[in-house]
Amino acid sequence: GKGDVNYSEVYATIKYWANYYDIDLAFAMTFFAIESGFTYECKSQVGALGMGQLTTYALKDFNDWYGKNISILELNDKNKYDINIMISLGYIRMCWDRYKIIQNGEDLIKSYNIGIGNLKKIKNGTYSADNFWTVSANKYFNKFHEVYSDFIKCRR
Repeated sequence: GKGDVNYSEVYATIKYWANYYDIDLAFAMTFFAIESGFTYECKSQVGALGMGQLTTYALKDFNDWYGKNISILELNDKNKYDINIMISLGYIRMCWDRYKIIQNGEDLIKSYNIGIGNLKKIKNGTYSADNFWTVSANKYFNKFHEVYSDFIKCRR
């Protein structure tokens, strides 16, 4: 539950893997704040798991890309929250390196939220401005941007 989260350990772990994957720390902190509120055991209605709200698809992509064999059972275990953090940030790095459609941080954030296929459809004009996926991606990005700005302000 939320009461037994060791925030200094969580912060140190996020900092470690953000540095390892060369991801801006404020970006990483914002990501976990929005996805789960830094909660170890967190399951969404669609079955996304843990701190980074990882799906089975994200795990498969991660395992394939990095040559790992990490089990879905490890993604929502509070004793292995560090694995969830590692995979989440590794997955973000993979998306950035792998998909030419991702041109900037905004694209990256939206693709995590709605998937790369839906991002492509937004960018090539298949989805209109009022399409569900477009609206969802924009909402998510605006929320992300707001929280990110707060993290940046706090670090000055």
